[in-house]
Amino acid sequence: MVLAEYLIGIICILLFAIFAFKRDALTEEGTLTAIIIGLLVFIFPAAPIHGRIWFSLLAVFFISSFAVTKYGEAAKEAVNKQFAKGSTRDLMQVFANGAGAALVAVIYYFYPLPSVFLAFAAILATVNADTWATELGVLSKSKPFLITSLKQVEPGVSGAISRFGLFASAIGAGLIALSVVLLVYIDQIYFGIAEVFTVIPGGVFNFILFVTFFGIIGSILDSVLGATVQVMYYCKKCKCETERTEHVCGKKTVYLKGIKFFDNDVVNLVSSLMAGVLAFFTFVVMFGY
Repeated sequence: MVLAEYLIGIICILLFAIFAFKRDALTEEGTLTAIIIGLLVFIFPAAPIHGRIWFSLLAVFFISSFAVTKYGEAAKEAVNKQFAKGSTRDLMQVFANGAGAALVAVIYYFYPLPSVFLAFAAILATVNADTWATELGVLSKSKPFLITSLKQVEPGVSGAISRFGLFASAIGAGLIALSVVLLVYIDQIYFGIAEVFTVIPGGVFNFILFVTFFGIIGSILDSVLGATVQVMYYCKKCKCETERTEHVCGKKTVYLKGIKFFDNDVVNLVSSLMAGVLAFFTFVVMFGY
């Protein structure tokens, strides 16, 4: 039975990745990376009954982030050309958003503690919150402001936040928290699983608050890193800042500021890991396990 569940899970992961590739959500390298991350998240959490919940949460992140990325795509086209790589996720984008979750899944195999699962949930809440804030925040009618100086900047600038973007990040983080509760509830009903992820004293409401809070914190950390250490370049022809080493006009850009290897993908990975670590230690300090 266990072997059959593993096989079903692996088939689902492959079908999911192929579907994403066919819908232009992933590049070829991004698809392969997604499969590896999906396998790690499904296989390592000790048993299939855990793994299917962990992978399902990863799927919730991917589906919801894909949906908000596609939403208003035409309106976001100018900003995406200036700053982003585009809506089709490549190897580094998939790795940045999924590597932290995969790492924690492997750790859980050796240390199956509630605090480790909380770190996993916080990481996914962070990357989902950040994606929602980025993809929906640029559609805000009011100009965003830089998180470090509070000065108004153009939409899409790294480190820029807006009230609408913050609201979107809270929804994105809360979606992951609610999905945990729903998935565990469904799993209990249809598969007769006795163990529930009752990892927060005080019940479901406190769990949702905890995961949502750290998802928002992670998203804010992403903005802080984006405004301070993320590498930025300058196009002399267009006289503007960009994240690209080659601007949309076709001209090579010159280094402007930030740490050269610290691009947006590194910022996403580091901020999600920071949120996971903060959630882990907060839970250990407060509840002891």
